Amino acid sequence: MLVVIFSDLDGTLISPDHPLTKVRPLIELLEEEKIPLVFCSSKTMAEILKIKDEIKNKHPFISENGGAIFIPKSYFPFEFDYSHIVDSYKVIELGTPYSVLREKIEELRDITDLMDCQITGFGDMTLDQIIEYTNLPRESALLARQRDYDEPFIVEPEECKSKVMEAVRESGFDVVAGGDFLHLTKGCDKGKATTILIHMYHQLEKDVMTIGIGDAENDVPMLSAVDMPVFVGGSNISSLQGLQDVPNLIRTSALGPDGFSEAIEMILEM
Repeated sequence: MLVVIFSDLDGTLISPDHPLTKVRPLIELLEEEKIPLVFCSSKTMAEILKIKDEIKNKHPFISENGGAIFIPKSYFPFEFDYSHIVDSYKVIELGTPYSVLREKIEELRDITDLMDCQITGFGDMTLDQIIEYTNLPRESALLARQRDYDEPFIVEPEECKSKVMEAVRESGFDVVAGGDFLHLTKGCDKGKATTILIHMYHQLEKDVMTIGIGDAENDVPMLSAVDMPVFVGGSNISSLQGLQDVPNLIRTSALGPDGFSEAIEMILEM
């Protein structure tokens, strides 16, 4: 049986106070066991490639909340449709171009009912503001700005959030919470991208078990798509839209990378 793990990054595999070195031994063990670790994140292609390079991960990945799937050219021994090639990856695009998302942010500001709400996207922020809001190092913040399919944004004051989210959905776009940001997308989510990759893994091997590990609302579609969904700790499970409806959900006792480690150790003991 082929076991495939789909994992979020921020708040799951990594956090500001937990370097990758802490989980590296478990990741190396997954490679020894021939268990693919597929990153499924709101991070950009540039951010994810940097992390993959640090831990020598050679598997496909999903960027920007399902905006695109990146598959190494020779990874699957069969033909499949893809949008274009970037470096050594065949790219399946699912999301809407970033320029269209930026136009939607500008439109939201012009809606009369939202004029008392301050809507600030990544595209509005200086590099120093992105660093302040995300706590990312400068180099990482530069990579986070290289967006293609997802616009993270904040809404102030807090009571405006629900109005803005309703306006986004009424206009035919999608919005989901992930960490401290709302994310504006259209036509994609982590679940759609995960399902496509699961189908491809089934073409490799008939007997496949899929596992998903995440910690936020934007991970719910991914968790709903896998055989074994794992929610990494936290006390806010009841506040995450849709999480209660995920069947067979497992919850770790630890948070962040410690919760990721707990999940991997549990999987390896199966």
